[in-house]
Amino acid sequence: MKKLTWISFLLCLILASCKEYNEVRIMPEFNNSETEVTLYKNIGSSATVVINTTADDITAEYDADWLSVDVNKRRVIYTITAANGTGEPRIALVKLYSGEWMQEITVTQRELEESEIKLLKVGDLTEDGLGMIFWVDPENPEVGKAISLQRRVGACELPYKMNGAFSTVNGIENTALFASPSPNDAVVFCTSIGEGWYMPASEELAELFDAYNGIAHDDPAFVANNAEAITDTEKSARAKFEKMLADLGGDPINSAATGAGESYWSSTEVSTVADGKNAIYVRFGKYLSQGGSKEGSTRYARAMKLVGNYKFPEEPATLKVSPSKVDLASEEGASKEVTVTTNKDTYTYIVEGEDITWIKAEQNEDIVTFTALSANTSDKERSVTVTFTTGSENNQATVEVIVTQEKMPVASAFTIGEYVDMDKGVQLAEGGIVFWAEGNEAKILALKRIEQPLSWVSDESVKSTAVGCTDRNDGAVNTEMMTLCGFADKIPVLNYCHDGWYVPAIEEMNDVFIAYNGGPASAPGLKPDAITDTEKSAREAWDKLFTDRGGDVMNSNLTTIDVYWTSTESADPSKAFFIRLGQWEADKTGSKYQSKPTRYWRLVRKVSK
Repeated sequence: MKKLTWISFLLCLILASCKEYNEVRIMPEFNNSETEVTLYKNIGSSATVVINTTADDITAEYDADWLSVDVNKRRVIYTITAANGTGEPRIALVKLYSGEWMQEITVTQRELEESEIKLLKVGDLTEDGLGMIFWVDPENPEVGKAISLQRRVGACELPYKMNGAFSTVNGIENTALFASPSPNDAVVFCTSIGEGWYMPASEELAELFDAYNGIAHDDPAFVANNAEAITDTEKSARAKFEKMLADLGGDPINSAATGAGESYWSSTEVSTVADGKNAIYVRFGKYLSQGGSKEGSTRYARAMKLVGNYKFPEEPATLKVSPSKVDLASEEGASKEVTVTTNKDTYTYIVEGEDITWIKAEQNEDIVTFTALSANTSDKERSVTVTFTTGSENNQATVEVIVTQEKMPVASAFTIGEYVDMDKGVQLAEGGIVFWAEGNEAKILALKRIEQPLSWVSDESVKSTAVGCTDRNDGAVNTEMMTLCGFADKIPVLNYCHDGWYVPAIEEMNDVFIAYNGGPASAPGLKPDAITDTEKSAREAWDKLFTDRGGDVMNSNLTTIDVYWTSTESADPSKAFFIRLGQWEADKTGSKYQSKPTRYWRLVRKVSK
């Protein structure tokens, strides 16, 4: 007993000491169940919030003559003392003090009376009686979207034109851009439904599909199937949605019980089709969102309307940098430009690589110029990666551009454009034109192409089987892989590969193009009538080297453009790289099997002195 009394005495001394020197401070508890309070327009609208504190006193500080705050240790009562006649919500910040603790409470007075507040529900009729609510904001059930009960089948726009309606999320913005529509255009049908109705953007139709289908189109579990093959969950959701529409006297979303189903026009135009011929449509049987000719007469139009204070999301960022690969000459001061196209006001870029001291990047609005600050005197090319970015954190688009400076050229025993029919002093049965040379080595291009277009493989059953032709720089390696594969007899070009001639790899065909074009393309994707005069002259001179010796020109069709296979397979084993010598673009791929072949072959050979 004495021992326990002694311990208690010591504890009392310790606590007394701590209190004297402020080493122990007992803070009051303060629990507040709500930090945001919403009240209504009318005088007397109030809310009681439960609190709990161990402090002896609790006070409230605020600066709002339309609000009264009555507080004690167990509750706070917020009461409106003046009606809100501003037409908009107004906010007051209330600070509650409990001993050493303080909490901030946001009090909002609505512009509406409680009796005026209507919570939306999917399937409800809109106030104008012309549509059905199909989506309600889960965070604010006063906000939603509706679709019109009516729909209309027919063309999107006749005659079609480019209106600049490119938003994928804001149909109101797009609709306003159709400035002079014809009476039968889809946008006229949508706006004629009534006040506030508009033609939805493509992503708004995708949202409608998600509500209709029960499983969102971007859900990992979703699979686009014909109507008869969808899951029971989807069938049930679609049936429920159709019944809600029917109960209101509305037209169906998709009346096709089988097959791919019916499609709806969006107000989003396809920006890459210059004449405005295409707009995006969304299919509601087997889901699909893609561009199609506005002249199509079998697709429907259906209007949308916003309910409540809906705010459109930020437009998804788009970004294109052209060209995506920049090749600089080896000399100091060599420079080239890229053009940046984006729907945002600004963009940024970062230059990265093992060594970035040799290159400078300068931005002037939508043009970025890359300049070599020094000559490349090494024995190999050098590169940097430039990453362009636009958009906000959650809505970014990025594009990578590779900028490469060539190595200093080595004096060669051959000349580009020279006719060569000797290899190491041995006469060749067939000669060719030099398209690449370095030192005592060169590569020559056959005077003639193989007469008729041929598929990469002649049998569709083997088109997806990888041959292993992954070399981008040496077609001889790829050609050897072709001859060793188990279906070499189904690769028809091999019948022409003999005496050292082989199928060029993708980079070898790019070298052919550079020789033909007099240098890299001034811009990708340009047809022969749109290239520079310098390029036109270079191509004519190159073609003459071949025709003077009875050979074939590189591109015989200036309208449809001749296409040439390479021996390099893509990451998708069913495809291989090809090149359009008349209309160059980087790294184009196509199916290795064509039932009606359209792509040509032209062989190359290595020679040396």
